[in-house]
Amino acid sequence: MSNFEVQWQKNLEEGVLRLPQCGACKQWNWYPLPVCRGCGKTDFIWTEIPLSGTLFSWTRVHRNFTGQDMGPMPYTVALINLDGVPGARVPARFMGENPLSLQLDHSVNLVYQQIQGKPVLCFNS
Repeated sequence: MSNFEVQWQKNLEEGVLRLPQCGACKQWNWYPLPVCRGCGKTDFIWTEIPLSGTLFSWTRVHRNFTGQDMGPMPYTVALINLDGVPGARVPARFMGENPLSLQLDHSVNLVYQQIQGKPVLCFNS
């Protein structure tokens, strides 16, 4: 596992959303790369951010190709634009009743829920 993967897993287990931010130029580095997109430095600070954003896109998953137990099928997964973090999107699982109620750019709050014994970033509409 890379340092980024280890830190991401730690954040999941703590139930906190943190993303890497360059210690030199303060640019967000999500999805993480080994060097900053802005200045090329490698010094990152995992900064806590709010568990809120807007719905960018979503899809309904009907088949599990991961090899891991993902719980009941089908389920809906979305990309969420994060508030206060320009250009950063994270995947989150929809935990609401009706995926037909989802709307682009709708505000959402993120939460961590246990699914099959693992912390998963989720949201309701």
